[in-house]
Amino acid sequence: MRDDNTLIDKISTKKLGLHQIDLPASEAIEIRRKAVEKLTGAALDALGAYAIDAESSSKRNIENMIGAVQIPVGIAGPLAVEGEYANGAFYIPLATTEGLW
Repeated sequence: MRDDNTLIDKISTKKLGLHQIDLPASEAIEIRRKAVEKLTGAALDALGAYAIDAESSSKRNIENMIGAVQIPVGIAGPLAVEGEYANGAFYIPLATTEGLW
């Protein structure tokens, strides 16, 4: 049986690297996040509430994943687009962190 607290302690004392956790993605993400919380004193619970596929993300797109964030998304348009793959009027999503501060 795995002891999460032992893994968290090993990471926070630098006896184990964040990248050395050999667990399924969602479990490794949680262990890393808890270790970073212990190291920094920051509460990172919100990073654990995400809807993306952790398994595919952690293998292809990001190293040492600890979670994900939400970003406000607005819409512009319809905008005229003339391109190789799209022609016409389209609504375009735009993300920004400007509205958060």
